[in-house]
Amino acid sequence: MDRDGWHTGPVAPPPDPGATPRPVPPAPSAGERRTFLVAGGVLFGVLVALIALVALLSGDAGDARPSSTTAPCPPGDTRCQATQRQAERPGIIPRPGEGQAPDEPGDRGGWEQLAVLAVLILALVLIMSLIVRNARRARTLRRRSLPP
Repeated sequence: MDRDGWHTGPVAPPPDPGATPRPVPPAPSAGERRTFLVAGGVLFGVLVALIALVALLSGDAGDARPSSTTAPCPPGDTRCQATQRQAERPGIIPRPGEGQAPDEPGDRGGWEQLAVLAVLILALVLIMSLIVRNARRARTLRRRSLPP
């Protein structure tokens, strides 16, 4: 029962002081650590090599742009803008400077999107720090429980 008098489930019996403790698993050897480090390094290297290969070989995947320059259309002249769009045939991914600046917080590149990105990065940093902290705690507990 808890403080309010509610039964919270089965209660485990107290541990027997004369019982033998559970065996502690052995610490990983230097060879096992080296294997994990080499495997992680190879994986990282292959990923970097593949990303570099794709970046170098992809080139400009959009449609060819005409080399002649046109005068910019005045704001609000939809006929002029439509004519220029038909002549250029833009690619799928807009190039820098081709889009619109965010007007509202929810627009692409607005502060809400940047805030979500910051929260995701902070969450990943928090998760990684908790993993490292718990691994260090487990290592020190394992060292303390091993006989000299």
